[in-house]
Amino acid sequence: MNEATVRALIRKFFAIPDGAVTEAKIATGAVTTAKIADGAVTFAKLDGAAVITSGEVLRSNDNDTSVPTSSAVIDALGPQLQTAKNATGTEVDFTGIPSWVNRITVTGSGVSTNGTSNIVVRVGDGAIVATGYLSSVTNLTNSAAISGATSATGAAVTFGNAAANVYRFKCTISRHSGNTWVFDGSGALSNAATTMLFGSEVTLSGALDRLRITTIGGADTFDAGTFNVSWE
Repeated sequence: MNEATVRALIRKFFAIPDGAVTEAKIATGAVTTAKIADGAVTFAKLDGAAVITSGEVLRSNDNDTSVPTSSAVIDALGPQLQTAKNATGTEVDFTGIPSWVNRITVTGSGVSTNGTSNIVVRVGDGAIVATGYLSSVTNLTNSAAISGATSATGAAVTFGNAAANVYRFKCTISRHSGNTWVFDGSGALSNAATTMLFGSEVTLSGALDRLRITTIGGADTFDAGTFNVSWE
């Protein structure tokens, strides 16, 4: 009996049927990297449930080392820009902000309202929070005049609003510690030589997961411009 015949008999009588090797039948530690042929494990061979999703990490056997997943690596590359939204209605919301985020940037371009209520940014943890802000905003004009106001109902990004005003601004929201967030930023009028400087702080009861751009009174509507956010 030659070698080829022997190999054929082995394949016939000792072949492992599909599905015969289960997780329960594999001894812990039996499958090592050295025993896996190069290129043998492909995406097509991975169970969909086994693919690690965003927010998950791999840990070593002694549980003292975390290895970032591909999603975590992507998140670490830089700000994740979202899709811009038109400034319409009385409020514009951005939701689904991940719990790992430490900094959010809100931008407004060509923004206008139909009234005089100042524009504010509010954040939330399941629902938008409209109290507890330590906010101030200051206007600087080319005549060296300085004016401003404070707000407890949101992080104010404009002061002395008028229906004819058109704003552009950037507001950065940074995690200070836990659920305490600090706001800072600046903006300007497109139709006048005025610059806004603003800052705020608020402490939420839970993880920040949403934000809203609206007005202090909540009744004025946006009639021009766009908003966008990015987070990292």
